[in-house]
Amino acid sequence: MKYFIEPDKQKTETLFGNLKLSDAEHASLLLFVLQQIEVDTDGNKWVLHGIGKLSSELQTKIGSQLAEKFKVQQVEFRTSEKTELSENNDNQQEQKQEDVESVPQTTNEDEFSKAYAALYASKTKGLLYGSMPKGKVKPLSEVTEEMHRVVVEGEFVRSIDRDGNLQIFDERVLKSGAILLSFNLVDATDGIYVRMRFPQERGEGDFSSVARKECNEFKRLFKQGMRLRIQGNVTADKYLNDELVLEPKGILLVPTGQRMDNAESKRVELHCHTKMSRMDGITPMDELVEQAIRWNHPALAITDHGVVQAFPFCMDVLNAENSRRKKAGEQPCDLKLIFGMEGYLIADNNDETNVDREDNEDDNTKKKRKIPSNHIILLAKNIAGLRNLYKLVTISHLRYMYRNPLLPRKVIEEHRDGLIIGSACEIGELYRAVLRGASDKELEKIASFYDYLEIQPLGNNAFLLRNNSKLTEKDLQNYNKKIYEVGKKLGKLVVATGDVHFLNPEDAKVRAVLQDGQKISGCRLSGTIVFSHNGRNAGRIFLFW
Repeated sequence: MKYFIEPDKQKTETLFGNLKLSDAEHASLLLFVLQQIEVDTDGNKWVLHGIGKLSSELQTKIGSQLAEKFKVQQVEFRTSEKTELSENNDNQQEQKQEDVESVPQTTNEDEFSKAYAALYASKTKGLLYGSMPKGKVKPLSEVTEEMHRVVVEGEFVRSIDRDGNLQIFDERVLKSGAILLSFNLVDATDGIYVRMRFPQERGEGDFSSVARKECNEFKRLFKQGMRLRIQGNVTADKYLNDELVLEPKGILLVPTGQRMDNAESKRVELHCHTKMSRMDGITPMDELVEQAIRWNHPALAITDHGVVQAFPFCMDVLNAENSRRKKAGEQPCDLKLIFGMEGYLIADNNDETNVDREDNEDDNTKKKRKIPSNHIILLAKNIAGLRNLYKLVTISHLRYMYRNPLLPRKVIEEHRDGLIIGSACEIGELYRAVLRGASDKELEKIASFYDYLEIQPLGNNAFLLRNNSKLTEKDLQNYNKKIYEVGKKLGKLVVATGDVHFLNPEDAKVRAVLQDGQKISGCRLSGTIVFSHNGRNAGRIFLFW
């Protein structure tokens, strides 16, 4: 099969500029204008058609380098002087037409993709487009109109289009046939539009769709979350209310160092929220499980507020990873997903009689009346436990829904088989009892209901210090100590959990905005999924974290 590729001028210059040639040879090559590349997939051969005179020695030297670089058997040149091309234009057009007619009308997209990727490949690792960005990186907040060859760096993110839809690219086809492709780049200071232009080539057959193919190949290089370094010119776009637009001359993929857990002894998170925890958790399910797999964690508990919708999404990621490993002949993933929930525990005297009154209440009464609840962790240890967990979710939503899906203690007791129950966070009844100074006897009575007790990082409960000037960090340490002592006396396991609500430290700001919008006092800085602690530090973490 044969087909032709119309080369991009700038990318061709970059390609030729990276060849190992002498200064004189580079000067001779500058006089050669590459017009098209004939790709022979059957013969694994390329023919470079162009205008300009190159010595046979230089053609051989360039051809051997290109053949080695692009893994083809042979690269040849077919050159013409300008005058000769003009004089023999009719004959060449006829020959070209014969070549095109021998090519199938529908170009093989996979072959085109491979050829495109090979043609525009760079010896510089990570260079996605144009020439290597050079110069000092400038924060986006300092970028102004009419800056030329400015270098910026940021994350490739989604944007909202004119219809309010979230999308990765904004694409427009102009009347001329050219394609304008835009995407967003953000750093810690600001954001900017990045705009590419793919001009429509005039011609017949495959030549008329070059812009579309190049645009599609360009888009395939990008994935949400990539960190990019871009050099280009900045202009103000009147169609975007004079928003600044960056037109790239070079785009480089910048490696981002992934956080890793290098501890020899891995901990297990037993209290973790995904974005299914409404207006509270912001952790994407897929990224959470992928990170736990990457860190070689043995297990991970999913404990969203009152719901279990995250389970299938998390399981899909684990199944996909095991499928990939099976095909690659690798050992299956050791991660065990623990399905659970953080429920809303209410006393038996706040049963369905009180909850059902909601239907007959006016708005003022609803605002005044509150049904006190405490957080509680429910983990399924087997199939019976998972079945009971699902039953409790259903019961809480259908019979005890009042602002939140509530669960009376007696209902939990009735469906306790196969469940492991934890004391939860500072909104749990045990921590609240410690906070109000309950006696040891009362604390032991409360703790006896639970299978294990929880303590959490001091940072999780630091909002208590902001809300009560009499409390100190030493008090928070003593609260954790007290829970540990109660558990030790009763022979119950005490577990250090993170009460995870977001994946990475930088995500804390996003959750703070979410909490502030709900007027949550203090905006507690909940834990991240950071588990880089080994066994030698476990005691300190357990008591003073």
